[in-house]
Amino acid sequence: MFFKRESSFLGGLGSEAKIFIDGNQVCALGNGKECNVEVDAGRRLVKIDAALSVGEFSRAFEFKPGQSRTLAVSERTAQSLASFGGVLGLVVDNKINQDEAGKDNGAFTARLLEE
Repeated sequence: MFFKRESSFLGGLGSEAKIFIDGNQVCALGNGKECNVEVDAGRRLVKIDAALSVGEFSRAFEFKPGQSRTLAVSERTAQSLASFGGVLGLVVDNKINQDEAGKDNGAFTARLLEE
């Protein structure tokens, strides 16, 4: 799986996007950086987190043998906006941005690019 962190003006204020697959950290992406990770076939849980961040991105993806996928990682501005509401704003943001498919309530979000 190929992870590509998009460049941003503020650059996450120095935060690295920590990438986990099935609970194991496989890389950490600075602003505009990328990494490539071998992923076994099957259902894999991808999590993206940052130090001192409330919430996370987590979704399960199904991989076929030999399949390559690209996940574009970017800063999640909704969390920055929620932080203006203080702790209550972050708690509300955390709750409304998770469902049975996973979570998207951290400092970073991701989207699967077309193959």
